[in-house]
Amino acid sequence: MLFVTIRHQGIAEGLLAQTIRKAQALNPGLSKLIVHSSPYAESIYEKMGFRKTGGIQHENGIEFFPMELTLEDESA
Repeated sequence: MLFVTIRHQGIAEGLLAQTIRKAQALNPGLSKLIVHSSPYAESIYEKMGFRKTGGIQHENGIEFFPMELTLEDESA
């Protein structure tokens, strides 16, 4: 989960970019990341390159959109 209280400063994007780099370093063959985005955060994930893979879903009282990001092969 990603929550940032200071908005429009690029903090969420920076944290997400750092998380992606760390995930790729730990898993060199990683080809995609999947998130469950709240409707509120959907635009942030889209800005980072994630795309919706389904409609709004509800699980345990939480609504979200499944989204995924296809990662470039760092070894190429």
